[in-house]
Amino acid sequence: MGRWVRYISEVRSPRSVASLIIASTLLGLACAPKQQIPLHCVPRTVTLWVDKEQVTEVPPVLELRSDQPHTLFFKGGGYETRMLVLETQTHEGRPKLSPSDPCREMRFVERNRNLEIEIEPGSSENP
Repeated sequence: MGRWVRYISEVRSPRSVASLIIASTLLGLACAPKQQIPLHCVPRTVTLWVDKEQVTEVPPVLELRSDQPHTLFFKGGGYETRMLVLETQTHEGRPKLSPSDPCREMRFVERNRNLEIEIEPGSSENP
């Protein structure tokens, strides 16, 4: 740590300090643990939001940071609206999102505007 403090104190330009801060931030983000979440079950006509940000096209696999929870929101395309929260859990000392496969947890049900009523044969009620 002393070497970094000495290096920063020797830097005279504010631009150099800003560049160093940006570079260290980007390096920290690049090293963040990530996990691939399969979305092969999501119909392509459904609109996807990840953490309140709309995704332009639903990918077959979504790569997310595993050290923080995420909210997936699925809407439209003639299907029921769904929301799924991916929670962070520790598995073998590493962060992992759960559920790791949303397709096992969710089924996309097509909305049908037709109402079907079945009356059992022999029923005493008159339609």
